Amino acid sequence: MGFDRYIEIGHVDAAKADSWGAVDPAAAGVFVVDEPTWAMVTADGGGENKQGAAIVSSNTVVFSIRYVPGITEDKVIRYNDRLYNIVYIGEEGRNKLLHLKAEVKR
Repeated sequence: MGFDRYIEIGHVDAAKADSWGAVDPAAAGVFVVDEPTWAMVTADGGGENKQGAAIVSSNTVVFSIRYVPGITEDKVIRYNDRLYNIVYIGEEGRNKLLHLKAEVKR
């Protein structure tokens, strides 16, 4: 396997209020890196779904990485300046590899 693509796994911070209750909108939606790692990236296809009156395209990618504990589906992947939501985590072997199926975050 060629782990030749650099990715970052993390989360997106929500806006937090200070002690006075004021919220800084500039601080909302900031990506915070929890785990930088190398991956093998494979396109897993795409498609179109109907959401309301609009047709929305989806792009699915599988990121294969060496096992890292603590990765859950509420994490976000940053790859090539795009954010991806993890929709499925598959484990290959016991604590050997993780296959993270993800879709472009909208």
